[in-house]
Amino acid sequence: MSAAAGSGAVKSFRYAPGTRRSVFERLFSVVVTHTYYTQNAGLCRDLRFAPDSASASLMASLGMLFKEEDAGFSVLIQPYAVEGLVQYLRRQARSGLGPPEYWTRLTFLMTMVNPQFIGITAVPVSTKPTEVNFYANNMTAHGSGDSVVLPPRRYMNGATLVPVTGSQMTVPVTPDTAYVTLADLSGAVVHRFPITPSDKATNPTRVTIDLGQCTYGYYTVSLEGADGQAIDDHLYPRQTLYVPPRPVTMGALEILFTRPTPNSRGVYPLRRPSHVRQAGTPGNGLTYRLPFDARSTYWQYYVVAQDAGGTLEDLNITGTGTSFRQQPHPVRLPDGASAILFESQDALPLRQKSPERFRLTGRRRDTSGQENDLLISRLPVAPASPVWPAPQHSDAGGPPAGRKGKTGTRSLSSTDGQNSGQDSTGTSEIFVYV
Repeated sequence: MSAAAGSGAVKSFRYAPGTRRSVFERLFSVVVTHTYYTQNAGLCRDLRFAPDSASASLMASLGMLFKEEDAGFSVLIQPYAVEGLVQYLRRQARSGLGPPEYWTRLTFLMTMVNPQFIGITAVPVSTKPTEVNFYANNMTAHGSGDSVVLPPRRYMNGATLVPVTGSQMTVPVTPDTAYVTLADLSGAVVHRFPITPSDKATNPTRVTIDLGQCTYGYYTVSLEGADGQAIDDHLYPRQTLYVPPRPVTMGALEILFTRPTPNSRGVYPLRRPSHVRQAGTPGNGLTYRLPFDARSTYWQYYVVAQDAGGTLEDLNITGTGTSFRQQPHPVRLPDGASAILFESQDALPLRQKSPERFRLTGRRRDTSGQENDLLISRLPVAPASPVWPAPQHSDAGGPPAGRKGKTGTRSLSSTDGQNSGQDSTGTSEIFVYV
């Protein structure tokens, strides 16, 4: 640093250039968006990510750095380390009769920092992170430029939920089961657990296996007989996500460095090693988008007279986007108050700043007999929580049977029936005191 002497001196600073080991470039990023959020391009800050321990160790050994971002994360790499990464991929390649296969990947665990996330997201209302988690990998990524989307369709939804397990996994078995196998993302069996008669002593139809030596991530579970052949059973093969018990995870992402086979679909940070021309080029700095869609709910307005002895007459709710049906009889609230219930005839998407605009008109008669016109030009909109299951029948106060709203997306039809056929549509309750 040098500075000129005297009054009003101008200071100038010189900094030493960064060393090779302090310069990083972006290999890829993941950005989370959600249609519930109506500002900042829908960026969603409800989730946090971290590499699992195996991925963190691999990244450190290969000159990569994990960087948490405002709405997602980035993986950075030192330019000089790209050639080392390519050589590592070559060493780890699976060779056979055909071209080499490159299945090396990083696993990132997702946790939820907004407890309302499930409520605002188009997944089955009954979704519990201790039972199912979101899962995605870049083999299903599609698009180009700034529009590379990770899930196979437009959004992460019920179809991307996978049953989770901890280190002790209990699975149903058949009498002739000799092995329980775990296959990784490539389809290769990476763990084969022998099942002995003592394993079935307590319960011959279910056994517990220890996954403590496995890495976290996505697995396909199958059964084999003593001859090593797969057992044909309606419960198998079945998918599971092996995740740590704490903190409670909301999902997992697996990002492969490059196209695993010449015919694999997806979008990857690096070209296949056989096509990499030179070191120092960290792919194309991909940005993957992890998009979520907002839940749609049937809105129920409970209109309550503040004067307990008063009456409400000729009430009507009007607006665009849907119509409202008034229940023929008042309903009793938990606090004993009587309410007039209006129900939307269509499911409406939840929004951080909802554009929906409904007005309430009618007359209010107090206990003295005085009558006043009633007008609320803009009723409150549905809150982010709580969200209740969607009513199923009109006689239960819900939408008429057969009516179609914006029902969101269908949940995962896993091989054991978990989450099969459930609907992401919910119910929002809004209380209006007049």
